Amino acid sequence: MVAGRLRVEAGCEDGSDLSRFWMLESAPTSAELRDRVRWQLEGWLAGRAGQPPASALVRLSLTAMELSAAGSAQTGLWAGPDEQVRRRAYRAAQRVESLLGAGEVRLPVVVPGRDPRSRGVLMTWGEEVTGAGQGGEDLTGPAREGAWEGALPSPSPALVPATPVPAQLRDAQGKEVEVDAQGQLGSDPHRVTVTGLLGAEGVDLRQGVQVRAWAGPWPVDEGWWRQQGPSRRAYLQVLTEQGPALLLVRAGRWWVDGVYC
Repeated sequence: MVAGRLRVEAGCEDGSDLSRFWMLESAPTSAELRDRVRWQLEGWLAGRAGQPPASALVRLSLTAMELSAAGSAQTGLWAGPDEQVRRRAYRAAQRVESLLGAGEVRLPVVVPGRDPRSRGVLMTWGEEVTGAGQGGEDLTGPAREGAWEGALPSPSPALVPATPVPAQLRDAQGKEVEVDAQGQLGSDPHRVTVTGLLGAEGVDLRQGVQVRAWAGPWPVDEGWWRQQGPSRRAYLQVLTEQGPALLLVRAGRWWVDGVYC
């Protein structure tokens, strides 16, 4: 039998418990299993994923999950170049985790959401990824492009800045383009100016550039149940005369939230 997942649990002297699930690419050797458990314990004791335990660890258990007969896993007849790359990346991640500790290696994945910023997250390597496929492909219905109400259509931006970059969007009269309560533009976009660098080579729109075409807006009104109130914003795809197409978002003011390279 082989396991698809492994649960590691540790009991503390004060009665509290620590646990983590690992996804298993293949059946680990006893040495590999020993090393991963040791890294996990070191990570817990060092508090790398939060506060360290308040008392000593007195119990350790390993539980094999998602059992299947050895050799029953469906694999391709031949291991292609992508499979070889994936295996090398897996071994490299194991090595880096051994140096940095459990929970220190992150994997970018795609999750359900309405916009590129909310759909791309970093998950701890080795943990189960819900709603996303290996390599970033999305496997869940609601998370597919356009499946969520108000979700932005394909394609997604090639570049999403770490934080939105301030921008100005003005009409032919030089007035700021606004979005009304119904999610409609108050005037036609004519010129966009990005007041900060976008972080991509050759992308500098600080002097402003004329807008050739646009699509949208797509208003998003969510989080009405939160104590701090709802989050209202509107997205606009803009094609400029020079430079890349931009994904703008209106949230109090205009920001660049993505670049279509």
